[in-house]
Amino acid sequence: MDFLGETFSAVGRGLLSVWWLWTVLFAGWLFAMLWLAWRQCLYKKINWILFEIKIPRELKKGPQAMEHILANMATLYNVQGNLREKWWDGEITQWFSLEVVSLGGDIHFFIRTPSRHANFIRANIYAQYPDVELEEVDDYVNRLPATTFEIYERSYNLWGAELFLGKGDGLPIRTYKQFEDLEEERNVDPIAGLLE
Repeated sequence: MDFLGETFSAVGRGLLSVWWLWTVLFAGWLFAMLWLAWRQCLYKKINWILFEIKIPRELKKGPQAMEHILANMATLYNVQGNLREKWWDGEITQWFSLEVVSLGGDIHFFIRTPSRHANFIRANIYAQYPDVELEEVDDYVNRLPATTFEIYERSYNLWGAELFLGKGDGLPIRTYKQFEDLEEERNVDPIAGLLE
C-alpha cells in the first residue's frame, strides 16, 4: 500500500512542478474560445429582411408546395469550409424564421431572412405560389413597448413558447401525406387548428 501512495505522491509532485505548462495550455484554450466567440459575434451582424406573405383566400395548393420551398431553403445551409472561415471570418450557419403572427385578430405570415438571400426566397415562393403577394415590411416587434414595465402598464397579454423535436433532427417533418388528395378541392388544411 505504501508503494501505491508513494507513486501517487510522485505523480502529483511531477504535475505540480509543471504548473506553468497547464496554465499556458488553459490560457491558450481560453484565448482561442474567446477569439472564436468574438469573430462569430461579428459574423452574426446580419442585415435582415422581413417579408409578409399575403395569401389569397382561395389557394388551391397542397402542403407539398411548401415542402418544396423548405427543401430549397435548406440548400442555403452554410458551414465552415476551412480554418480561415471558422477562425477568421467566424462563419456560422445562418438561419431563417417562418412566423405566424396575430395582429389585432388578423393572421399574418412572415419570413425573416438574411438580406443576401432575399431574391432566392422571393423566387422560390413565387415559383410555388404565383398568386401570393410578397411584401417587404417593417418588423412588427418594433410596435411593442421596449421594456417589460411598459408591457404591463399597457395591459398586454403576451405568450411565447419554444418547440423542440421529440427525436433528433434526422427525423424528417413530412407528415402531410394524410392531407393529400387527388382532388385539390378536398384538401384539408393542416394548420387550420392553429389559425383558429
